[in-house]
Amino acid sequence: MVFRAKALWRWVMSVVGIVITPLFLFVAVFAAIHSDPEHPQTPSQKLVFSAIFLAIAAATACAPWFAWTGRLWLSDTSIKLRWRFRTSELLREQIHSYSTQGGVRMAAIRIQPPSLVLFGVDGRKLLEIPGYFEGESALRAWLDKAVAAR
Repeated sequence: MVFRAKALWRWVMSVVGIVITPLFLFVAVFAAIHSDPEHPQTPSQKLVFSAIFLAIAAATACAPWFAWTGRLWLSDTSIKLRWRFRTSELLREQIHSYSTQGGVRMAAIRIQPPSLVLFGVDGRKLLEIPGYFEGESALRAWLDKAVAAR
């Protein structure tokens, strides 16, 4: 079975990438070229400020790419996750336990959903699956079978 990121999260991340990235780029360029004789910033401080905003713009520009290309594959023998810039695969036998780690909320608004963390025999974290994916019930059922088989 193949699961993609939920439509809501793809939309939210796309809005973040499309709306906020140009804003950060504008701030970075404006801060670098704006000169105010009353302002105490040196030219090197302006460049550092601009570089920080360019880095933030690059990160927000990648958010839609993560959401649209992320995949989670479940097979009888393994689980495979493509998220951000890496693809990870674990065999069912490697998973000893799993737990849910809480997401991030701002008042009643969920900013980041809870993620599932898979642990090996020695208690070491093997893989973290973000909560952005569809098919959470199928994933939990698959993990319950994998843990029960041990």
